Amino acid sequence: MKKKRIMSNKSQHNDQTNKNEKAPFLLANPQYYISRATLKKALDNREFYPWFQPIVCSKNAKIVGCEVLARWERPGGVILPSEFIPSTEKYRLTTPLIIQLMHKTGYMVNKMRNILPEGFHF
Repeated sequence: MKKKRIMSNKSQHNDQTNKNEKAPFLLANPQYYISRATLKKALDNREFYPWFQPIVCSKNAKIVGCEVLARWERPGGVILPSEFIPSTEKYRLTTPLIIQLMHKTGYMVNKMRNILPEGFHF
């Protein structure tokens, strides 16, 4: 019942034009919940990998670093974090995911160390 009311509030909010109103709390889409076993298997198979988002200096438009984002590569394609992070949080698998990403990032950075500009940061 509560879920239905929240969804109804979302629809009402989208129809309103008053900019002073706060957006209602929105539930994560339940179709994206993934089983703990599936996530554990993906972690064991090292299916998660870092995706580097550039950080650009606003003064000179040069890339000064990057943010490390997570992606999940599956046989059907790449899965975005919005689809798997709610489940990793639910099953308390966020730390193993971060550790896996850090290991892979460290390996990649070590290989690129000689070509990255001085002062480049992650």
